[in-house]
Amino acid sequence: MDNNITIDTISQSTIQSDNLPTDTQTRLNAMISDYSFRMSTLENKVLETENNVSIIKSNYLTSHAFYKTGGISLITLIVSAGAALWAIYSNLDGKIDSMRSDTSSSFVSFDHRLDSVENRLTALEIKVDNVDSRLNKVESKIDSIDNKIDMLIQQKTAKK
Repeated sequence: MDNNITIDTISQSTIQSDNLPTDTQTRLNAMISDYSFRMSTLENKVLETENNVSIIKSNYLTSHAFYKTGGISLITLIVSAGAALWAIYSNLDGKIDSMRSDTSSSFVSFDHRLDSVENRLTALEIKVDNVDSRLNKVESKIDSIDNKIDMLIQQKTAKK
């Protein structure tokens, strides 16, 4: 059974790139490329450490010198791994901040558009109120004229 899993194997088996938008796919490909580079760097460091250990063993160093060299290699590996993890974290942190900023600006834009629609709606309500008021005045004038016409018709019929 092969225990060596590469980034390509993971990306081929878990990432459905056909379903992702181009922008997200580009970001994802860049992140995978960046992570695979970091992983290969760490793998190279491990191989280098293993080579150092084999050289030490082949030179029949004393156990003190052997453990000292192994300790230095281990510390180097730990520091390298820490630096790689910090780079990954800072990279993701920056991307998350960027995405949060984009989302925030989208909400601000939407809020401005909503305010604009509310202002237009308020202006329309004012116009409707003005038209309603004018309609009421016209109706009252028509009623007044209708009453006068009825009164004139009654006077005319009364005179006959």
